[in-house]
Amino acid sequence: MKKIILLSIFALIICLMPFASQAAGGTFVNLDKQTIEKGYSINFDDGNFSIAILPGTFNKETKIRLKKDNYQVAKNKGYRRISDLYKVRCRKDECGKLQNDLFLTMRFNNPGFNNKWIMYFNPKTNSWHRLETTLIDDGMLAMASISRKNMRQIAVFERLHTAKKHKIPRSTDSVKKIKHGKQFYLSVRPNTFSREVGMRVKQVNQYKYPQLPDEDILSNLFHYKVIEGKKPKQAITIKIRSKKHTDNPVKIKKYTKKRGWTDLDTEYKADKMIAQAHHSGKRGIFGLFESREFQEGGASWYNWHGAASNDYPMGTELKVTNLANGQSCYTTVVSTGPFTPGLIIDLPLDKFGEIADPDTGIIQVRVEKI
Repeated sequence: MKKIILLSIFALIICLMPFASQAAGGTFVNLDKQTIEKGYSINFDDGNFSIAILPGTFNKETKIRLKKDNYQVAKNKGYRRISDLYKVRCRKDECGKLQNDLFLTMRFNNPGFNNKWIMYFNPKTNSWHRLETTLIDDGMLAMASISRKNMRQIAVFERLHTAKKHKIPRSTDSVKKIKHGKQFYLSVRPNTFSREVGMRVKQVNQYKYPQLPDEDILSNLFHYKVIEGKKPKQAITIKIRSKKHTDNPVKIKKYTKKRGWTDLDTEYKADKMIAQAHHSGKRGIFGLFESREFQEGGASWYNWHGAASNDYPMGTELKVTNLANGQSCYTTVVSTGPFTPGLIIDLPLDKFGEIADPDTGIIQVRVEKI
C-alpha cells in the first residue's frame, strides 16, 4: 500500500512544474498561500532530487532553500553513498509548521543488488538515519517520506557487507555453514581440511571486472579465500540467491585471471531462487548469471548462400529479427565472421532483404538459435 502511495506522489512530482530562483547559496523556492493550498513539487539538480509537497503541508507561506553539497559531513560506517549529497534548509522565521510529511525522490548511480536507503544526517546525534525507502528498479530512483523540513545532508546509500574471517575446524560432527549477506552461502563438510584453517569471505565490486560475461548478472560478486591452509580434500558447496525469478538457464560462474569466467556445474531451484554448485579450490570469485538465449547487435549482408557467425557452429539454424520493424528471417550458419566491432552476423543478401532494405547497410538485430 505504501508503495502505491509513493508511486502516486512520484506522478505528482512529474506532473507539477516547479518554479525556483537561483542564487549563489543554492535554489530558493517561495511557497505562497495559494501554492500551499494546491500542493507543489520541487525538481532540483535536473531532477536528481525532488520534493513533493502535498496540499496543506505548511500552515503559512514558506521559503525553502536547496543546495548540493560537495563533501560528506560524517562517515556512514557499513554503507556506501551512491548519490549526490543535498541540503534542505527552512529557516524558522521563513517557514510554516509542517502538517504532513515531505515526499522525496532521489536518483542513484549504482543499480547493484545491495539494500538501498535514503538516509539523512542528524547533527544532534552526529549520525545517519535510514528512511523507509521504496525503489523503482528500472529508473534507479529511491523514494521516501520524511517528517523533517530541515535536512543537514541527505543522500542514497547502499549497505556494504565487509570482509569476514571464519574459522574452519579440522574435524567436526556437523557441516560448517557460512553466510555472507542474504545472497552468498558456503557449506564446508567435516574433514574437508587436514587442520584448522581460516576462510575470508567478502563481496567484491563488479565494476572492477569489466570482462563480465555477456549475460544478465543475477547477484553481487563474492570472493572466498582459504588462509594458511592447503587445498580442500573435498568440494565446498556454494549457494547464491538470485535477485529475480527466471525460467532461463542459470549458472554459477567462477573468475580467475588466467581463465576468465568459467561455468560451474549448477543446480537451480527456481521456487527458492537458489543456485548451488561445488568448488574444490582454495579461492575464487563467484557470481550468478542468467544465460541469454539470444544475442543482439549489428547485422550486415554479403553475397553468399548462408550466414556468417562467430558465435554459433557451422550448420546452426538461426532466427534473425530486425529490432526496428519486428520482421524476421531464417538462415543457416555456413561461415565465420563478421570481424568488425559491433557486428554479430553477416546475412546473405536475399535474407537481409526479407527484413530490411539492403541500402540500409547495417541494422540492429536479435539472433536466436532455433
